[in-house]
Formats: sequence, C-alpha cells, structure tokens
Amino acid sequence: MIRILLIAFLAVAWAPATAQTVTGPDRPATFIVRELVQNIIVPAVALRPPQERAVLRQVEIRVEQGGPFPGPRAGVSNGKRLILLPDIFVLQLQGHVEATVYAEVSNQPHFAEWWLDYTLWRSPIFGRISDGPFYRGTAPKRPLLFAGMTENQADAFVTQYRATILGMFNAALTDILLHELGHHAIDRWYDSDRTPPTEARAIEREADAWATSAHEDLVNAYPNAGGYDMRNVAGRLFAIEFVYGLTRWRSTAQVGSGATHPPFVSRVSSAASVSGCAGIDAVIAGFCESIGERVEAMASQANAEASYRARAEEGESFAAYRLGQILLSRGDYENACAIMIEAGGRRAEHYNGWCFEFSYSGTSLPDATREQLATKAYEIGAEAGWADSIWGLRRLGAIP
Repeated sequence: MIRILLIAFLAVAWAPATAQTVTGPDRPATFIVRELVQNIIVPAVALRPPQERAVLRQVEIRVEQGGPFPGPRAGVSNGKRLILLPDIFVLQLQGHVEATVYAEVSNQPHFAEWWLDYTLWRSPIFGRISDGPFYRGTAPKRPLLFAGMTENQADAFVTQYRATILGMFNAALTDILLHELGHHAIDRWYDSDRTPPTEARAIEREADAWATSAHEDLVNAYPNAGGYDMRNVAGRLFAIEFVYGLTRWRSTAQVGSGATHPPFVSRVSSAASVSGCAGIDAVIAGFCESIGERVEAMASQANAEASYRARAEEGESFAAYRLGQILLSRGDYENACAIMIEAGGRRAEHYNGWCFEFSYSGTSLPDATREQLATKAYEIGAEAGWADSIWGLRRLGAIP
C-alpha cells in the first residue's frame, strides 16, 4: 500500500467566501486535497478577475472513493459545477513522485515507468473496465519496496528527501487542479466519445493556457504558496508526464497519439517555455533535465520504437515488452514474439503466453504443447498480478 504523506502547507487565512468546496470521504486523499485547495487554489482564484471568481467559487471539488480510470474530470451536472477527483488518482500521483525521486537518486532513469506499469496493472481501481477490476489480489507495493528496500530503508529515504517529494507532489496536483478549473473558467467542455479530436485538443489547450495564466499570477503574488517555490516548472512537467503515462500504460501504441489532449511533446514544450527549473534542488533539476530525453523518445512511434529497441538490446526486459507492443500494434507478430520470448521478464511473460497461445512463437508445435507453454507463461505473469495473464489462464480453462 502506498504510504500516505500528510502535507504541511503554509497556514494562510482566506475569507470563507473565496473558498471552493472540497467534499469527500474522511480519508487521507480528501485531507490532502482540502489543505492544498485552502492554501494554494483559493488564493489563486482570489487573484482572478471578478467575473471569473464568481464562476470559480461555485465549483465543488469532489474527492471520490474509487472513481473511474484514469483521473480528474471537470463538468456541469444538474446545474452544479464539479471537479471529480478519484482518491486513488491522488495517491497514485503521490507514489509516482516517490518513484521519480528514487529514479533520479538511484540513477535508474526508467524506474518510474516500470513502477507505474507494475502498479496500474495490479490496481483494483485503475484496472477497472466494464466487467470489473482486472486484479483482485494484494495491493501493489509502494515504489521504494518495489525497488527492494525494507520498510525502515524506505522510511529513511522519504525522511531524507521529504521536502523534494512533497514539493513535487504539491506543485503537480496544483497544476492538475488549475487545469480542471480552467475548463470552468473558459466554460468549455467536450464529450471524448463524440467530440472530434481536433476540437477536444483545442479546448484542452485553452484550459492549459488559463492554468498557465493563473499560475503566473499566483507566482507573482505568492511565490512560495504552499511552501514550494512556485516559480519553477518542474511540477507542471511532472503532472503532464504522469497524466500522459496513465493514458498509454495499457499499450505503447498510444505513443504520440494525443487523442483528446494535446500530444505529450507539445504540452511539455509549452510548459517548459513558461519558466525554467533554476534555483531548485539537485534531484528536481535532474528530473527537468532527464524529461528532455523522454520527450524525444516519445515524440513519435518511430522514436519510441528506436528507444525501446536500444534499451532492449542492453538487456532491459521491460523495454522488450514495450517494443513488442509496438510491433504487435502493426501486425508484426512473429518479430514481436521473438523479441519478448528471448527477453523473458515477468511482464513480458504475459506476451510470451499470448505468442504460444496464438501460434506466433516462431516454431511449429503441437496444440497440446503450445497450450502447456502458454499456461506456464501466463502463470508466471499471474503470480506477479498481471490481470491480462489471469484472463489468459481463464481463456485456456486453467482457472475458473
């Protein structure tokens, strides 16, 4: 279970009339959001023009227990202005900050990507689709335990890097909430199933622009709101990368698509042009530097393929399974399967099972042998909690 860090914000007194309402169950995520809204969002709204303030003060930020994948939604329901924020999203964001800080400190640049994929495929909430959760087993490990630390070692790490972790989380959630408030401020919405992608992306860009303006006003008036140096763009870059990661975790085929939101690269470039990462600690500065490499790798499907191929050739099994996903998405089944079967690794084992099950293993085998090999591979994946491996076992009749 992800350890909860209750955030200590600067105490700032604001008139109740300026407050956005935060509702939700008496759980850590609600407490975290309520503190952040009181000490950062409320003063940000108070700086907006009167007409905007009147609209934004009507917004209820509702923290939902559970809630659908993948994250926050803004809209109007029965005349009520809402931002719906799943509590698991807040905790997942917090965990991903911890994973990112560890990645920078340990010089394992892909660790946060590994952990995000691991935890989302195991999460009983984030894995939800129409027929229920993907995985009903034990909760995923927090990032530092996933990295192999003991509880005591993980606690010591969090204590040492507490200011960095809380600062990044604070700034990232601020950016996410400002973006959702931006939809209310510009009064523009869309239906992701019906609105043309070009129109949806235009609306998202407007919300981004409003959030940028609100953030700049906040920086000018209260540069240390919430106890974090609001002048730096690291939090916004992190928020963009995190949300992008949620949209593509099921398949690398999502790389560069930007179906409704502007593509990852353009959003990061736009955010980076607002301000820099100067004057912050070395860990966050390292993140700002390394995100440039990830932007280049994710700029297109071709770039992603080249990046994952290079990593796979260096022996990274996670990269091999991501490369295999790309090849599978364009119908190159035999090469995809050859790469993933050679690489091994628990996540790749699911695809090994798929390759044996559907006869793309590169060898001609009797049906009984293929089924036996597929079952064995799926069992390895299922032991790790991969929901699609569990489905594979059910398809083959190995489990009810």
